Amino acid sequence: ETNTTEDGTHNLQNHENSPIKCLLLCTKANDAIPALNSVWDRLISSPLSSPAKVIILSNGALAIRDAIYKHFGGHNAGPGTHTFDQRVQIFLATTTHGAYKNQSSQSTNNGENICHYSTTHAGEGSTHCTNEEFVHMCQSIGWKSAVLSDFDMNVMLWKKLAVNC
Repeated sequence: ETNTTEDGTHNLQNHENSPIKCLLLCTKANDAIPALNSVWDRLISSPLSSPAKVIILSNGALAIRDAIYKHFGGHNAGPGTHTFDQRVQIFLATTTHGAYKNQSSQSTNNGENICHYSTTHAGEGSTHCTNEEFVHMCQSIGWKSAVLSDFDMNVMLWKKLAVNC
């Protein structure tokens, strides 16, 4: 449930204890476990008939996945899916969209420099995921998307890592 404040921002209400059905994890690798720790109880409160989904869409997704297994004690539940207590499923995702951050400096009247940042979309790519539902959502907003097997996702992520080294 959300409400809009006078300044146009949105505040979530009554969300502290509600179950999370799907979480898109887009953190830096070092922040992934603390971020999941902060909401893990809400993820595992999902009913067994409808496990929560965590989709890792971050640089370092393979390392993040391994850290989640180690920290939360997960196990492989079949191709492309890893389950924790049968209440949380882990999926991998990656995108080839390109973007970079621009920085410009501007001097003020008193000689101080103020830095401004903006983001430039450098190229349209595609988004891949081991979860079919997430891919369909991406396609519904016009993104090029495809479902990959767990093996193909691992290969793609290793190739991205090699290119970025």
